[in-house]
Amino acid sequence: TDSPAARLTARKAAAERGMVLDDARFPAAGLPAGNLALYFPIGPGSVPRPAIVVHLEPDADTSLWPQFGRWPGSSLSAETLLFRIDGSEVVIVSQPRLPDNAPFGMRHSVRTPGLLAAQVAQGKLGALSGVDYRGVPVLGYAQPVGSTPWYLIAKVAEDEVLAGIDRLARLTTVAMLCLLGSLAWWRSESHRQRKARYRLDFERTLLAQRMEFISDHANDAILLADTAGRIIEANDLCSVAYGYTRAELIGMPVSELWAPAHAADAAAVATPPLPADEAVYETEHRRKDGLPLAVEVSSRMIDIDG
Repeated sequence: TDSPAARLTARKAAAERGMVLDDARFPAAGLPAGNLALYFPIGPGSVPRPAIVVHLEPDADTSLWPQFGRWPGSSLSAETLLFRIDGSEVVIVSQPRLPDNAPFGMRHSVRTPGLLAAQVAQGKLGALSGVDYRGVPVLGYAQPVGSTPWYLIAKVAEDEVLAGIDRLARLTTVAMLCLLGSLAWWRSESHRQRKARYRLDFERTLLAQRMEFISDHANDAILLADTAGRIIEANDLCSVAYGYTRAELIGMPVSELWAPAHAADAAAVATPPLPADEAVYETEHRRKDGLPLAVEVSSRMIDIDG
């Protein structure tokens, strides 16, 4: 478009020997909303002032501005804005996403309290907190756009961020309570099991001590055999009665204590399964020296540690 303003901008591009971006063309000027104009000087570097300046007007309405109306997530308040500083004002170059049908070219004073764009005009960049063009508290991040007079701000409403944090905090709290509850149950269950094992071990030890005492001080020979019919314990009176040492008795098949003539009695008692009920009968055993030993046998099965 040939106009005094366009010619002035072209001369500026030629004088500066670089691209000039003209974004100050909004509905108030009677032109399509948010049009852009680019000016490129053409000429060899040895020429003090290029004679040709290329003037382009891209269709920003379809190629650029719609990009700022999109957000790559489900946020209802987040948006990205382009703006530039125009003297004592900041001008929003892109069309705001919120509210619907917000106009191009909104202007705000660089002294507007808390305004993110005003903070940038005062030299602040990076993470910012304040208000947006609607006066809504927001959190944002600002950076300059290289080789242009523009600045880019990405922002989201503070209450949406806090709501997300609050939801996360509640979920974290529930998870922690579940974890603490599970830990408390595990510790209680572990303590109960340790206590039960300790009590069982104590009772077994006490029972073993009582059995050992009774066995050692009993007036009868007492033998303990496993289901395979081998002796696993014997009291002192066994050694006296049969003439074997305790070491010789341990592991010996109990059937070897029976006299050959009474081998059937030995098979009935020593061959698994042993009788579940107590059996009392008289029979004849044999000592280590071969002498017969008349005995009264009282036998029953007992369960020790399974």
